[in-house]
Amino acid sequence: MSDEKRIDGEQPETLKENETENVNENVENTADNSQNETEVEPAAAEQEVTAEERSSLLDTPNEVSETESKKSAGNGLLIGTILVAAAAIIAVLLIVKPFGGDSEAAAEVNGVEISKDALLDKLMEQDQNGTLNRLIEDELIRQEAEQLDVEMTDEELNQELEFYKNTYSSELEFQYLLSMSGYTEASFKEALKEDLLATKVFEKQANITDEELQTTFEQYKASYSEPEMIRASHILVEDEQQANDLLKQINEGADFAKLAEEYSTDGSAPRGGNLDYFSREDMVQEFSDAAFQLKKGEVSGVVQTDYGYHIIKVTDVPKDWTYEEKKEEVYRIVLNQKLQAEGATWISGLKSDAEITNYFDESDETDAGTDTGAETGDTQNAG
Repeated sequence: MSDEKRIDGEQPETLKENETENVNENVENTADNSQNETEVEPAAAEQEVTAEERSSLLDTPNEVSETESKKSAGNGLLIGTILVAAAAIIAVLLIVKPFGGDSEAAAEVNGVEISKDALLDKLMEQDQNGTLNRLIEDELIRQEAEQLDVEMTDEELNQELEFYKNTYSSELEFQYLLSMSGYTEASFKEALKEDLLATKVFEKQANITDEELQTTFEQYKASYSEPEMIRASHILVEDEQQANDLLKQINEGADFAKLAEEYSTDGSAPRGGNLDYFSREDMVQEFSDAAFQLKKGEVSGVVQTDYGYHIIKVTDVPKDWTYEEKKEEVYRIVLNQKLQAEGATWISGLKSDAEITNYFDESDETDAGTDTGAETGDTQNAG
């Protein structure tokens, strides 16, 4: 049998530690480089995130359960990946003041200047107004929040940040994945703040009904519990006859934990045989098949494995969650689903009601999907 299938009270903890070893090793190997990059150009890093990632309004993951949320966060941060082209544009926007009419050189080649205007034009051509439109959307959301008296408090922001941190196995892993995505914690927090503000503003018109919440709860009910796990204790001995004698004592009312402490040859004996929580895959098949058939408080018969003879007692089973207990989490699921399905239409509505002038777009068309009915430089009608 492999070490992973050992019936040993310490084994589950060992397995969990091994799962994070590789990540922690990668963090240690790259921490210095990530720190140096952040220190060289902190302002640029901040701008990369806050400008490009406003499209993350539609990227908020569904929270089906705590387990699914952790998986989703582990595969990528809430805001997403930074695009190099957009980051370059923002860097140039910081340099060129004002945007037009600046003849300062961006570079020289054999005495011939390449102007900042030429660089900016080329970058804007590649970006197709994407970054500017996201900045416009960002400002529209801020104005809508002000009009609706929607605020994002520091307490709310810090709670959400802690939520994302807690989906990782350690602070070290969280910081590592931040750096790999091009974030500092400060820039991620700023991007998170914009996302949360957009969600709160959208929520004002989401019209979520109790019927929707009930339907979603039933849809995902099975996934709210942790993966199938139980907590159990056991007594392990080498002799079958001894195992039968101990089982008889237990059935007659003897204290299971005391017998485990006295007779079990397993490493869990000092804890009364307690193995803590484990899944089917954590134990050898014969042991799991017997244990997962038991209800809370029940004791198995004698179970033989390659390690000897076991007597198993189940001490806890997964909890069945009720609608009221999960209502807040279900509400967030439904809100995020609506945001993904209706967010683009909502943003288009904000644009169509706003007065927007895009000085970089020669046709002065915006993403609102409406005809401004004007020549270059005109604006949309104010709402």
